Amino acid sequence: MGDGFGVDIPTWPLVVGAVYYLGTAIAVGVVAHDHYGRSAGGWILLSLLISPTLALLFLIAVSLRTEFTITSAAPAPPVSTWECSNCHREVGTHASSCPHCGSRGKVLSTQK
Repeated sequence: MGDGFGVDIPTWPLVVGAVYYLGTAIAVGVVAHDHYGRSAGGWILLSLLISPTLALLFLIAVSLRTEFTITSAAPAPPVSTWECSNCHREVGTHASSCPHCGSRGKVLSTQK
């Protein structure tokens, strides 16, 4: 192929570069699908648009961000209670007397 000035430029570097670019874009798609559960086709297209190296870095950054998301706390375990025989209010099992009236009488054990 000529450059317009009578100098022949070899085409093989362009072909090798294009094959490398396409191959790395496909590799990013495979990594996105296999390791991160993402859409392979979408990541291949993104790689072709911006560059495979930038797309791979972006994929890693997005995946690290989603791995460290804060989940809600586990629900509290059920609390065992007893009912005061004097004021009939619920009292936690950790208490030896009713905090409301001071009575030590237990009537009923329940699960909340």
